Amino acid sequence: MNHLTPSKEHYIKAIHALSAKEGSTRISDIANALSVSKASVCAAVDALQALRLIERDSEHRVLLTKEGRQKAVLLTNRFALIRRFLVRALHIRPKTAKSDACALEHVVSDETLLSMNDFLEHNQNMNRDGGD
Repeated sequence: MNHLTPSKEHYIKAIHALSAKEGSTRISDIANALSVSKASVCAAVDALQALRLIERDSEHRVLLTKEGRQKAVLLTNRFALIRRFLVRALHIRPKTAKSDACALEHVVSDETLLSMNDFLEHNQNMNRDGGD
């Protein structure tokens, strides 16, 4: 799959979160969730649709494709793992860890993620508190 920009990754995660209950969401809901204009959402939706990560139904609702859902889950898990590592292993305050994880999730390698996960798994006493 083509590399997604951090912005497109944010859209995928937002669409995933917003469509969790009903399976789809609307442009206005995405715009409100991300504090961006509807025009910005439309441009992002067009780009994501070209990548076959989302589709729109006859009522113009936005739906993730199977590949889009898989990407959203991976992105969400990536963020959560980094945040958890920052809080539990490095004792970063949860608010700071959330902000830093948001930035790091776009640049950290899979190799580093696996090492973070291994570290947390092998140090179970760190898995008690983490603001999850």
